[in-house]
Amino acid sequence: GARLIALSGHTDAVNHVRWSPDGTRIVTASLDTTARVWDAATGETIAILVGNSGMINRLDFSPDGTRVATAGEDGMARVYDATTGRELFSFGERERSPFLTADAKIEVLDVVWSGDGETLIASGTDGLAIFWDTRTGERGLTLRVPPTTDDLSGVNSNWINSVWWSLDETRVLLHTPFTTPSLW
Repeated sequence: GARLIALSGHTDAVNHVRWSPDGTRIVTASLDTTARVWDAATGETIAILVGNSGMINRLDFSPDGTRVATAGEDGMARVYDATTGRELFSFGERERSPFLTADAKIEVLDVVWSGDGETLIASGTDGLAIFWDTRTGERGLTLRVPPTTDDLSGVNSNWINSVWWSLDETRVLLHTPFTTPSLW
């Protein structure tokens, strides 16, 4: 096939992309510390999401497509209006893992929405998966993965690289890079 559209506008490499739930928009995360929402039919920029002080590790549209959540190298999860680009909430309150060196950054590595869009889980290098109420900005449940030493690499880590809800949203699957996935 032939390339239909090139989404040009970021000033550094793009490291994550997602379709909107209705397939009409695309959101991209870049090492340039911004995310962009694009019209999938024309390739035109709809919104530029700013406010991150480091690269955006991952991002996702809310189930209704009205918001975008970002997971940032700066230790913050942010929620933006997908049309205007306005930041609606920022979620921090990360904790230092005993296996992180004093100068290591605490990053948010993944964000995932609940099916109703009312809860956002943000996971990171501190071994926490924090549930946030996206209507109020309040912190809810916190899951803590215990630190472990990987038998193969000898690395101590409890980073949570990715998070998934079960289809019925009664359980959460957490993936850490040096241990087996865990079900909560």
